[in-house]
Amino acid sequence: MTIFKFGGSNFNSKEAFESFLNIVREISTPTLIVVSALGKTTRRLDEAAELAEKGKLNKALDILEKLQMFIINLIELVINTNAIQQECKSIIESHFLDIINFIRNIYIVRELTPRIRDRVLAFGEKISSQIFVSFLNDNSIKFSLINADEIIITDNKFGKANPINEIINQNIKNKVFPLFNNSNIVLTQGFIGSTQDGEITTMGYESSNLTALLFAQYLDAHEITIWTDVEGVFNIDPNVYPNAQPIPNLSYYQAKIAAKYGNKLFYPEMIKYAKEQKILIYFRSLFNPEGNITLISEGNGHKETMLVHLDTIYYFRIDLNENSKINHKVMDFLLNQENSIKFVVRYNSDSYIFTDNDTIVNVVENDIELRTLSGLIFINPNILKIYKTIIEFSDLFINLDFRLNQIEDNVFFLLVKKTNNRDINNLIKILLNN
Repeated sequence: MTIFKFGGSNFNSKEAFESFLNIVREISTPTLIVVSALGKTTRRLDEAAELAEKGKLNKALDILEKLQMFIINLIELVINTNAIQQECKSIIESHFLDIINFIRNIYIVRELTPRIRDRVLAFGEKISSQIFVSFLNDNSIKFSLINADEIIITDNKFGKANPINEIINQNIKNKVFPLFNNSNIVLTQGFIGSTQDGEITTMGYESSNLTALLFAQYLDAHEITIWTDVEGVFNIDPNVYPNAQPIPNLSYYQAKIAAKYGNKLFYPEMIKYAKEQKILIYFRSLFNPEGNITLISEGNGHKETMLVHLDTIYYFRIDLNENSKINHKVMDFLLNQENSIKFVVRYNSDSYIFTDNDTIVNVVENDIELRTLSGLIFINPNILKIYKTIIEFSDLFINLDFRLNQIEDNVFFLLVKKTNNRDINNLIKILLNN
């Protein structure tokens, strides 16, 4: 049994769908394919819902109009058979009518509950899977479709629902296994599930990978392959630094740290789940399947330094001895933002707080002085080598007003004042090559 997960954000061109088709045509053994929302569909739907709650209906509808146009143009680009194309368009238009009704209702009541948000966001997965269904039919690929919300049963913690494994196990045995009698390929969505009462839920942003792992566990697959737009995992995002080097192996621990501090390829719950179930994760390129591959496993992993570049970090200080409203707001926010990239350095009663979350900036910006920095997270560094490099290139670092903090074992955070990309690229080059 094979589990493939394709990130929908990569599917905004004909080339991506043709690469997908080439991979699918090579499938010869039972394979479950998980697809997620196309492009930035989920974020656009979320943005429209929030605008509607704020009373900005026209702006919300404008976002939906542009999103629908993008989807329709993509359908016309990748689906050739007229009848299949028209049927797909009709279904997509029906989905958008439903979305618009939700947005109008949010506007009327001026309330966006987590339950309604999940209903709106789930349309992204349904739209995506419909396009893949039509595309596969257009190319005469035999497959079966199962909707994820029929299989992935969760609690009712809308927005970050927790899967109920016992029910999922039974659903996969009863509903998914039999589908492989009809074809080698079963298609489903990521991200979404439903409660035992049939209410649509989502398991958190980027949780499509978690969906793939749940299917892997109960289909008795011991590995999953995640197809992205790059060849495996690199020591730094190649979009930030073109000379980034591929990493063939990462341990679960290294992947968890990278996810925690901003590597967008990983999802913390996904890594935790994979480690618990001992499921191997391969990262491969959609556009070059024979290129570099990264394996995440229980092993020792990569020995060299990984870097995560955080373009904007906000830094401010609060006095914990002050019993002020703003202090309570800040601490309440930090305690309840599990996935906010941040750390706190404490000196006596002062706490120095670093975050990349815009929400907390909106909380404090009128009451507390903020500084804006750039940051580099070092994972598994040779710290003596880094200090030596800083001394050797001291003029550059002094000019950048740097500070180096240890966050946890084998993880260091280098902060410099916000500057232009050329300075940051020079800094990255020095740190990776010395």
